[in-house]
Amino acid sequence: MPRAIAFAIAVLVVAGVVPAGAADVALGLKASTLGFGLDLTGRLAEGLNVRAGLHPGPSYTHTGTGGDIEYEFEIQLLSAAAGLDWHPGGSGFHFSGGLVLNRNEVDASARSTATYKIGDRTYTPAQTGNLLGTLNFKDLAPYAGLGFGNPVAPGKKLGVVLDLGLVFAGSPRVDLSATGPLASDPTFQRDLEAEERELEDSVSQFKLYPLVSFAVTYRF
Repeated sequence: MPRAIAFAIAVLVVAGVVPAGAADVALGLKASTLGFGLDLTGRLAEGLNVRAGLHPGPSYTHTGTGGDIEYEFEIQLLSAAAGLDWHPGGSGFHFSGGLVLNRNEVDASARSTATYKIGDRTYTPAQTGNLLGTLNFKDLAPYAGLGFGNPVAPGKKLGVVLDLGLVFAGSPRVDLSATGPLASDPTFQRDLEAEERELEDSVSQFKLYPLVSFAVTYRF
């Protein structure tokens, strides 16, 4: 249900951001580091466009180490973006800025080993049970970048747009839980909190997320 709600919100963002009075409108099909998706661009004034996009996927898995534990991460991409493109002198080159609605979901599960080092202590899988976690991101994140291509430039129907930039997503917050007999033990809970901080440090590079996209566009 949360993903369906987020997708509906993203549709409303796209429908509401490009005003009915825009002089030209173009639709783009794109692939990016936010996932595959659609862009809708409208020309507000000479050299100034407004753009909104949906990025509903895909999902994939990734294995990485946080602290002393190896995790398998299940990543589901789902986001929307809206912002402005400024084309100096009316050229294809543009500067971009706006906001990303972040509904990406990351679930983590510890890969089974003989023991886990959590905090300053060593535990067995029999004591911890399944060690699970989630990575939570800010709902809204600003982005800035530059690119090439103007999908609503006069005189053409088909075009391409390349964008390069950064999403200032902030460091994700990590929440860990366990299902074993020690799950509610106060000492284990303190060690689990220490493990959360270690995992947050290991994924802190995601606070600046690279944005690279390529779109094929059609102007109506």
